[in-house]
Amino acid sequence: MVNNRHNIQMFLGGSYPYGRGKGWQVVSVYPDEGTLYCTPDGRLDDNNCDNYSVYNIYMWKDGAPEHYCPEDGTFEYSTQVGGIYAGHHPCMCGDNLYSGLSWDMKNCTPD
Repeated sequence: MVNNRHNIQMFLGGSYPYGRGKGWQVVSVYPDEGTLYCTPDGRLDDNNCDNYSVYNIYMWKDGAPEHYCPEDGTFEYSTQVGGIYAGHHPCMCGDNLYSGLSWDMKNCTPD
């Protein structure tokens, strides 16, 4: 778990060049969940049905949830460390995030 702002900044600075290289910005970080949300235009992280072109969720914990659709006992997320996900497809809560991209975390995982 990320336990301080310095650790988060080091992680962000060294580990997500895919988003930053595209000129995107971090709009939210949820350390306890293991997720970081990036968008190109400052849209909020609650646009959780958007696709990769405007909405990326970086995961650094296996099984990390999408913040606005937490596991409710009817499903579990199958997200993986180093995965880049987009919103839900179809647009409803469940283990149905767009997936397929990954990022090289360079052995940098927040603790």
